[in-house]
Amino acid sequence: MNSRNLVPLNYALAIAFFCLAMYSKITHSGDFKVMFIGCMLAQILFAVVSIYELRKSEQLTKSDKSTWSGLLLVAPILFGIIYLTTIRRKILYC
Repeated sequence: MNSRNLVPLNYALAIAFFCLAMYSKITHSGDFKVMFIGCMLAQILFAVVSIYELRKSEQLTKSDKSTWSGLLLVAPILFGIIYLTTIRRKILYC
């Protein structure tokens, strides 16, 4: 697999687990805890891979790297889409 596709694939996995966890919570399914743990693990995986990609970038300043690392750790689902559409393009195509 191409390593450029790893970050968007991890984000899609995190979104899928998030949706499944919310669906199981709304329907009061007994699988909520399993889905929630899967959701958290997928988000952590996305954040770690994204931060690794950020840290090895030469296009961003230290301040930008620190800011985005913090944002991705705190709320990977929310800031992940912004990272994928703006910052990652800067890293890959500049």
